[in-house]
Amino acid sequence: MTPSRDGPVPPGARYTLLDGLRGLAAVIIVIHHFTAMSGMHETFASASIAVDFFFCLGGFVIAHTYHRRLLAGMTLRDYASRRLLRLYPMFLVGCAIGFLALVLGKTIGTTDLSWGDIEGAAVLNSLYMPFPNRGYLEIFHFKVAAPLFPLNGPAWSLFFALLANAIYAVVIRRSLLAPAFFMAAAGVAMLATGTSLGEAPGWGTFNMLGGLSRVMFAFFAGVVIFQLQPHLQRLPRIPARNIAAFAVLMLAVPRFPGHFYYWLGASFIAVPLLVALAARHTTVDPPWREVCSFSASMSYPIFCVHYPLLMLFAIAFGARVSPSLLAIYVVTTLVVSYLLLRYVERPMRAWLRARTAQVAT
Repeated sequence: MTPSRDGPVPPGARYTLLDGLRGLAAVIIVIHHFTAMSGMHETFASASIAVDFFFCLGGFVIAHTYHRRLLAGMTLRDYASRRLLRLYPMFLVGCAIGFLALVLGKTIGTTDLSWGDIEGAAVLNSLYMPFPNRGYLEIFHFKVAAPLFPLNGPAWSLFFALLANAIYAVVIRRSLLAPAFFMAAAGVAMLATGTSLGEAPGWGTFNMLGGLSRVMFAFFAGVVIFQLQPHLQRLPRIPARNIAAFAVLMLAVPRFPGHFYYWLGASFIAVPLLVALAARHTTVDPPWREVCSFSASMSYPIFCVHYPLLMLFAIAFGARVSPSLLAIYVVTTLVVSYLLLRYVERPMRAWLRARTAQVAT
């Protein structure tokens, strides 16, 4: 099925259910990271699949937002500046919190990274660049080996996602079939390297290359879903609550022997299907419509700060872990994320819109 050059949906369409799922997945990751690293019972043990969901959703949203603009002649410089201005301010805030946590951790001995390593990580990580190393970070009782982003562990995914963004902007004007090619090639690479790199790779020095194929497959799967939207209208319109329940259950599956194959199957099949089915819902009845919109707005601030805050919580409370501390951590993450949304992201978006309007006139 050949993609449409003009794009399949109106550029102003709002995928409300996907908005809601984005925020839901972000909160699930917050809970998972705390419980997995603190020694509590691991909640949402399959939450790594949420990262693949974010990659796939990102490809879909980027294509929806920029498909027509890029084909109409939008420059790569303009495209890149819009993406960086949108993402960088809060990313830098997360890096600052992570740097503070890393310095405190070095002082009390929860990391074996040298001061030179910390300096190098601060420079490279704050520029979206990975810092390969052989050190570790201890968060509660969990040792994270050789993280590419010591300042903010999950930022590895943003590094690879931005790379996929750039590749998309370059290739989409040369061939509308390029996304399908990249998706297929990355899928083959995931299968070829899967057994050696293990489940959910990309975050560490030793599995970095697996992150590239992982992101490329999911991101370009999202682009292909966007391109095939007219044909996907034949899919059943499953109730939004059922799709949300499926997403939660998919991430809640506990670990079991052969869990790697569950992750791989979910990444290849369940995640793209989830995005395609959720994209059928461009409207959701109030008040859930407003909840979904707010949920989407909160997801990126949550991504930027929850892990550095977890590092600080681990330093402050050590072995004193309890369900009440989990609740305090989640609430703190949500409050800080909201403050960043209100005083950083929204002002930056307003500034960007004003700047864009000035350039247009």
